Amino acid sequence: MIIHDELARCSSCDRPIMWKRHKTSGKWAPIDLQPVPSGNLLLVPDDPDFYRHAQPWDEPGDRYTNHFQTCPHAQTWRSYSRRTASK
Repeated sequence: MIIHDELARCSSCDRPIMWKRHKTSGKWAPIDLQPVPSGNLLLVPDDPDFYRHAQPWDEPGDRYTNHFQTCPHAQTWRSYSRRTASK
């Protein structure tokens, strides 16, 4: 997956994604563009460039999913990450 702008497409499956940073760690993550009721991520209301993990007690709202959980090619990326990290 290639980071271009906030909105992009997965280079493996071509689904639309958005790149957001985790509120605490600052790490980038590909997030599915469409919210789903079972999503475990929320955009931070006062700073929508960031996301955080949803908690069961959070108010209802649009919940999103990390694209690594839904991409049919995610295993390929995980394997690639492990190979390059071990060099």
